[in-house]
Amino acid sequence: VSFVKGSTKARIIQTRYTTSTEPSKLIQDAVSHFASRAYRINNEADKRPGVITLEVGYARAKPMLKNKKAKLNDGLEFLQGLVSPSATVAGILLSCAVASLASLVIVLQTYYPEQFSSNLLWLSVLPSVLIVPWYWNGAERIEQVKLLVEADENSKNKLFLKGHRDEIAEYEAAMGVKRDKVEE
Repeated sequence: VSFVKGSTKARIIQTRYTTSTEPSKLIQDAVSHFASRAYRINNEADKRPGVITLEVGYARAKPMLKNKKAKLNDGLEFLQGLVSPSATVAGILLSCAVASLASLVIVLQTYYPEQFSSNLLWLSVLPSVLIVPWYWNGAERIEQVKLLVEADENSKNKLFLKGHRDEIAEYEAAMGVKRDKVEE
């Protein structure tokens, strides 16, 4: 059950980094890193002052029929990146659901043969196909990374990143930074 529930989970984390690097350099380095990973700035996504939102996307010369569009300065169309559902993951989820319900039927027929002797019990495996549309509807989302820099007069500037845990880990590895420990 937890594997099925976790298949549509966004896995968004927020991290903080304290550094003596100049705020404009922090922003420039972070934006250039995420730009190299196909992220683009979307000024419309978050109106809070100082927050920069980066989204996965790509530019095309021809317009495409998508709901979420934003224009770039050079006239190309910017399409926000969607994390699409995977047919492979849908197949794995379906296989797991069928196997678990079939196992339940086998256990019931083995240990309680008088009460569960009917072959109609195998029809209880059929609802497992409902996992595929449930996964397909819940897995699609826009991939975003948000960043905010807080300047400090003591040269202890803070960079806050919020995004998918894999993207944050990739940023840390590429930039050689360590996140601050969270005080509890």
